[in-house]
Amino acid sequence: MISSNRFAFNQPHVVFESFEDEVVLINLASGNYYSADKAGKVVIEMLAEHSSPGEIVSGLAAKFNLSRVEIEPGINTFIEALLAEGLIVLAADQGSGAGAGEKRMAPPADGDRDFIPPLLRRYSDMQDLLLLDPIHEVDESGWPVAKPDVPKLDE
Repeated sequence: MISSNRFAFNQPHVVFESFEDEVVLINLASGNYYSADKAGKVVIEMLAEHSSPGEIVSGLAAKFNLSRVEIEPGINTFIEALLAEGLIVLAADQGSGAGAGEKRMAPPADGDRDFIPPLLRRYSDMQDLLLLDPIHEVDESGWPVAKPDVPKLDE
């Protein structure tokens, strides 16, 4: 069972950015990019805080006033998809994380009262461009940085 494991993003190959209602992830090694919204965005953000799947399930169950049994299968399937795509890996440090289960989550907005299991959408339409892009070097936070100009020998 994955509920007690902790995961980390597959650095330096994976970068992501959260927007108002979705998160976009890019795997620089495969050239695929991904999106997730609503519950998927929350899961990604909580994984970034080093929350375990069990803590994520507890937090979402409390937020949507549902039982863990109703939430857990969808969260586990989503996390398994992240693992299968190489976006996350088992964290080397399995110590306690941020304690997301203890963190009070805001109640759902009026239009989002129903829990919808998260879905990871994969896109490969820009794969060739992402793999050909010469900016594959990333800094400590995972964001791409341009390679420094190397002076030519005859200069």
